[in-house]
Amino acid sequence: MILLNNPLRTCLRLQWIWFAFAVGYNVVSIWRTSQGQPPLIEGRNPTDSIISLMIIIPVFVAGAMGQLRFYALSNLVCMLLVSYVGVVVHLKTYWINDIGRYSDFYSWLLAVGINMFGVCAGIAGSVFAWRSAKNAGNT
Repeated sequence: MILLNNPLRTCLRLQWIWFAFAVGYNVVSIWRTSQGQPPLIEGRNPTDSIISLMIIIPVFVAGAMGQLRFYALSNLVCMLLVSYVGVVVHLKTYWINDIGRYSDFYSWLLAVGINMFGVCAGIAGSVFAWRSAKNAGNT
């Protein structure tokens, strides 16, 4: 494993924090339904959301292992998907006045906030990884 520069290492840590919060949000939704309450977001299966989040684990591992170009590109693709599904779709739901799908306003706000945080950390991580690869001649 190579030593990652500090900004990239920080971004990877922030992405793991985002991942934990995203999974945690869905675990809370699963718990709510087990208690007879509605999920945090009506119409989304939180188990499917957790499974789809698992796709990014190999990307994080690649970044930590120093596969900088692979991490930069695959992470960017993942963050584009997250920005659409995790941010744009939630904002669109609010704009079309379908906020009733969420258990309350705060569950909507938390969903948007968690994913905006993740997208920012992820895009920054991709930029730092690409620059590091370019400077090191890493292909």
